[in-house]
Amino acid sequence: MAPAQQKRKRPQDDHQTRASPHRPENLNLAQQNQRNNRRNGNGNQNRSNNSTPTHNRHGNFSQPASARNSPAHPPQTPQQNAQSQPPPQQLPQQSQPEPTRPALNSTPSATPAPPLVLPQYPPTPKEPPAPYAYDYLTDEAVSAWQAKGQQSVLDALENAEDKDMVSSTVIQELLRTTLDGRLSAGECAEVLKQVAPSDELQSVFADTLALLDDADWKNPVLKTLIHDAGLSPHLLRNELDIEPLSALGLVRNTFSTIRNRKTTNLIYRQANFNLLREESEGYSKLITEYFNAANAGSTSDFIAEDTFQRIKALVGSFDLDVGRVLDITLDVMANLLIKNFRFFIKYLRSSSWWPEQHIPEGFQTQGQGFTSLPAWALPHSASWSQTSEQRAQLAALKEARDVDFWEQVRKVGMDAFYDIGALRITNLDAPAVADLLNTELKPELDARGREMNMIRRLRTNNARKWMRQTGCVVPPGNSDAAQLLGFKLSFYSSAARDKHDVLPDNLIYLAAFLIKIGFISLRDLYPHLYPPDEKMGETKERLEKEKLEREKAAKPGGGALNALAMAGALADDTVPAPHAAVRGLRDNASGRATPKAEADTTEAATEDAEKEALPEPANQKVALVKSLLAIGCLPEALYILGRFPWLTDLVHELPDYIHRILHHMLTKVYEPARPLANRPGMNAARPHIGDPTGLPKGQLNLTPAPPTKTLRWANLDRPDYGDAVEYKFYWDDWTDNIPICQSVDDVFQLCSTFLNLTGVKIGRDSALLMKLARIGKKSLTDDPSESNYTRWIDLCKRLLVPALSLTKHNTGDVNEMFELLKFFPTSTRYSIYAEWHYGTTSRLPDIKSAFDLTKAETKDVLKRISKTNVRAMGKALSKVAFSSPGIVMQVAIHQMESYDNLIDVVVECVRYFSMLG
Repeated sequence: MAPAQQKRKRPQDDHQTRASPHRPENLNLAQQNQRNNRRNGNGNQNRSNNSTPTHNRHGNFSQPASARNSPAHPPQTPQQNAQSQPPPQQLPQQSQPEPTRPALNSTPSATPAPPLVLPQYPPTPKEPPAPYAYDYLTDEAVSAWQAKGQQSVLDALENAEDKDMVSSTVIQELLRTTLDGRLSAGECAEVLKQVAPSDELQSVFADTLALLDDADWKNPVLKTLIHDAGLSPHLLRNELDIEPLSALGLVRNTFSTIRNRKTTNLIYRQANFNLLREESEGYSKLITEYFNAANAGSTSDFIAEDTFQRIKALVGSFDLDVGRVLDITLDVMANLLIKNFRFFIKYLRSSSWWPEQHIPEGFQTQGQGFTSLPAWALPHSASWSQTSEQRAQLAALKEARDVDFWEQVRKVGMDAFYDIGALRITNLDAPAVADLLNTELKPELDARGREMNMIRRLRTNNARKWMRQTGCVVPPGNSDAAQLLGFKLSFYSSAARDKHDVLPDNLIYLAAFLIKIGFISLRDLYPHLYPPDEKMGETKERLEKEKLEREKAAKPGGGALNALAMAGALADDTVPAPHAAVRGLRDNASGRATPKAEADTTEAATEDAEKEALPEPANQKVALVKSLLAIGCLPEALYILGRFPWLTDLVHELPDYIHRILHHMLTKVYEPARPLANRPGMNAARPHIGDPTGLPKGQLNLTPAPPTKTLRWANLDRPDYGDAVEYKFYWDDWTDNIPICQSVDDVFQLCSTFLNLTGVKIGRDSALLMKLARIGKKSLTDDPSESNYTRWIDLCKRLLVPALSLTKHNTGDVNEMFELLKFFPTSTRYSIYAEWHYGTTSRLPDIKSAFDLTKAETKDVLKRISKTNVRAMGKALSKVAFSSPGIVMQVAIHQMESYDNLIDVVVECVRYFSMLG
């Protein structure tokens, strides 16, 4: 019969998974009973065996109770046994008798067995404690602890200047004293209760415990000290790691297993989030929370932070998809941006979605001292606007930035505008920095040969290329938010839309706003914009055709068609109409015998045509450039304009956004040259004339003008045109990254760099052209040096005077420009006129178009002259001559050579010419 299989048992010395295994056979009482119950000897032998040591299962020798409690062997505590009990010694073979086991059926022997004599071994000496420099628990204090040592420690703590430092030192010394056995655990616990009553000092005790080694954690004295001192187990569980917690018995034996299981579930197990199509209750509460918090405004100082905490609670309660929550957040922001932009700035900044600026280790950077994010938007800020101190500090930083900026413009030119607001790397020449920027990450392949983290590798390589070429740190941005916003924009240019899906303007406004505050980056959003770069050539051709149509429509009679041209061919009423029967036969012969089939075919073709005939998607890049310029994001806008410089020529509204920035740049230099600067009431509203009923004759009923209502929007500012309503841009801090010219020298640097984006198109902004002319007059008056005259002559020749051709007959600009030209000699002025009308400037596309329009208007006036309207036509001709008098006189002289009756009209016209004409 095969032997029975032995049952697997737990090892005897398995102490890793069982904190305190219960072994009854190791108890002293069990060993005594075992010896007393032996029946292999007589009673005298059993009684004599009670006084002799026995051999237990572990090879140790246990002594009887009488021997253990004798004066030679005083009772020991468990702690003393653990520290002072020597390890078991193996007896020599010749002195250890071999035990004999009696047979089962044998009778007890009458001869008593001789007693077993064991050799005596001296106890193993205890190792001395490691040296420790005590400041308070010195040997003198420990030796007289009960008398005065304990009180001296407490007095030193009471009289200390830095009580926190002294308390920390005393806690460390108490812990080391207990472990070294210099004092008992109870004595140290009494002092520890008075030294560490607060949670903060108990946390210091926990930090000291964490610095101990494994042997100290397993010391039973440490458990007694923690228990007697009344330390919080909850605090220790929060502060200590797993190893000391397990050694001290503060956690269960299965804690490590449960921890691994929980960690696996949280990190490696994919959570099933709730999507919008599955359950809408959580998302409904989410949208309601956003609208309620945004409309509440600044009723609470920390409403944005509280709102984010409630949003996180909704996400956890309803298992909402975090990506979908961010998507809905962007939708709500787009709808409430103009009115509640302050709330959303604080909300995004306090949320976990806010991106962090990543600067590689070893890089030294230098910025302008402030960012586009206002100070009131920072976390834990209770204000909703800038204080007077913050405005003064920000103004000083801006002025210092502007001085350095224009110096940088003199060195690198237009490239300085691309670095506005960026962090410049100051140690690019360092070997470590250069090696890092010149190194590209290589693809990492898995076991199947597929690349891991390709997106991270590409982004890292692009960031290093950016820093290597620009010398600036890559601007931060949330790539996930940029992709979500890009997907929204991509829909309005995809085939999935219908003819009613038009790009909403608020999405473009939101994109520019998020780029401005640094929440997203243009490099993450740009790939999603329509049209892609390879299709911008088609956009250029379409815009060129639109420009030609605008120029044609602007010419007199060029855009309107007369009634004869719009009428169709006349019907021939001399041919008799066919008979009805004959017309029916013709219809049947032509295939109209099956009207239903033809109708079905026509309807299907119409549906297909409607599906295919989707309108051309809006140009998102042009719209984004406008919004970026409106909100003051110069580097991002210049990036797109640098890739497509023809946008400023073909997009008719784009120069207006650039001119708005130029106005702000000239603010400081223009202020001394502004006329009537000492009369602030010039712009005050005049009283209106009311109903004079009931008033004496000769008196007027003057009523105050209605207050002007200011509305906010995301377009350029629009003044009050008489309807008591003015529109202003919603973001007041759009000028924070717009440098201001500090002197006339900076104005010339501006005209050589940024102003060249529009060039002579500044003539379309009469106020801007007038500012430059007045600055020139003030400069020539203050500095009549030859070098100053030379640079103003050059500027007038290539920019200011040719811009008059685009002023749309504005006599104010013409007169201001002539006041500037009067500073120059007559020969110099006529050289400027010659360059204007016949030089290289006249061949510019804008000047050529303006000259063509002037010629067409001049010919239109001249061909309508008669004997009865000489004075009226003379005034009309002089109006045309305001912007380009040389072109008008050239056409008029050419016409007078053919028609003699035009001489009187031209003479009458000259009477109304401006001083420049």
